[in-house]
Amino acid sequence: MVKSYAALCGRVRAEFFCQMRASVWLKNLKRSFLLRFRLAAPEFCGFRIGSAKKDRFDRPRAA
Repeated sequence: MVKSYAALCGRVRAEFFCQMRASVWLKNLKRSFLLRFRLAAPEFCGFRIGSAKKDRFDRPRAA
């Protein structure tokens, strides 16, 4: 079970990265992910926040 959850997390992260780079609206992205991957809203928010920190999706800061 842990292996399958890890595989799901990997697929969700990869898909999330691609969709964010394609500039898909977050509202549409959330709806599709909740239905497609059967995630709960807190799980989606965890992926979003984790990706923002890891992949620097947050807004660029002034130097």
